Amino acid sequence: TAKLELKLPPTGYACFAVPINQTVCDGNTSKMALQDFWWESVINEKRVGISATETINANSKVLAKDPFVKSGLHEGSIPRLVIPYVSSAREGVLRLAKLVEEHGMASAEAVAFIDDNEIWYMELYTGHRYAAQRIPEDCCACIPNDAMLGFYDKNDTKNWIASKDIIEFAKTSGAYQELDGKFHLALSYGTAKRDYSQLRAWAGRRHF
Repeated sequence: TAKLELKLPPTGYACFAVPINQTVCDGNTSKMALQDFWWESVINEKRVGISATETINANSKVLAKDPFVKSGLHEGSIPRLVIPYVSSAREGVLRLAKLVEEHGMASAEAVAFIDDNEIWYMELYTGHRYAAQRIPEDCCACIPNDAMLGFYDKNDTKNWIASKDIIEFAKTSGAYQELDGKFHLALSYGTAKRDYSQLRAWAGRRHF
């Protein structure tokens, strides 16, 4: 298995993490072996938090041009590499974006960052392409395991952070799609919506 190696900052903030133990079974259900240990959700001493176990899917056109990196980041490594070293949700997005640009992603994932003032939702589509949106104060978001970000405004740098070529790359890969005449992230980078995910999005929206 390819391993991700990088240099971390010399110091970091204290963190409180909710773990996920990934286990494997040798065929005997009474003998379970610990395979991996993930931080699913974490908050640090600066009150910056993350939720990071949402796998999504990217379409074959964008992946053909920017495939996953075997030694890249994945949902199990993101919290440990980001949250101890940031003091705001926006900083979390920027640090993760930098890591993705430098080391790549091993899978398509989505994460949510929070602090006392903001919530950011980020989708990581291919080896090196991503987009993140600041959730408005008067909104809630129900996010299942599908790409959900919609109309991207490259001029709204207060509320959007994305790969510099997020629009151009979609065009050159042949995946570019619009809705109502405007570029649409999920249609261009994601896959067709699945009942598996959309039933949960429906239930969440119905609840709120």
